[in-house]
Amino acid sequence: LESQLDLVSRVDNKKRFTYANDAFCKSFGIERDQLLGNPFNPEVDQFNRAERRKTKQKITNPPYRVYYENRMKTTEGWKWFAWQEYAIRDENGNIVEIQSVGRDISEQKKMEDELRLYATTDTMTGVNNRRTGMLLLESHMENCRKRKESLIVCFIDINNLKMVNDKFGHHEGDDLICKVSHFLKVSSRKSDIVCRFGGDEFLLILPNCNIPKAKMIFKRIMKTCEKYNEESQKPYKVAVSYG
Repeated sequence: LESQLDLVSRVDNKKRFTYANDAFCKSFGIERDQLLGNPFNPEVDQFNRAERRKTKQKITNPPYRVYYENRMKTTEGWKWFAWQEYAIRDENGNIVEIQSVGRDISEQKKMEDELRLYATTDTMTGVNNRRTGMLLLESHMENCRKRKESLIVCFIDINNLKMVNDKFGHHEGDDLICKVSHFLKVSSRKSDIVCRFGGDEFLLILPNCNIPKAKMIFKRIMKTCEKYNEESQKPYKVAVSYG
């Protein structure tokens, strides 16, 4: 137990530690002598606390085992751990100790986040991709119906993208797409959703928005393009059409 990388510990029914291996003590920066016989609660990400408490309560029922994942603060910063816990019972079936084995899954979580990002975002611009945009639109339309809120949906096209590609090369065309994507993000509200449909097409979803508010957003987009054109040395103008 002392030589393995997994974090192993045991607590009694009063949550006092009866055992902790070197990996556990080192991860949380506490000496074994300070830990044994005392309760100890490492800092857990606030978003995991409620789910962790709910899961841990299940250990008092058969099969007396639980599995959960949470993000915890260690001596090396915040890390993700996968925990397996099981109850140790006496001859009468009463729980006397709970043993926990934790494994660092931070790299796995990082890979999952990257895969999730690739699946939902447009790789060139970093905004939502077409599939995600349609799912978000469907969700917002359903919320709009239930809550009787207004919703504005706008399709935006980049003007003269083909001309830029043909005359100045696709690298300039890609730069133009990224510029427009950025202008849409900075000119809209935090609650608004920008999606790239592909090519020169974007979708702008404006939740809880009416026509006058939408016109103000579009006006900001146009002003952002105009300001860029005044300062840019590019041989073409950035402009969009919407409807």
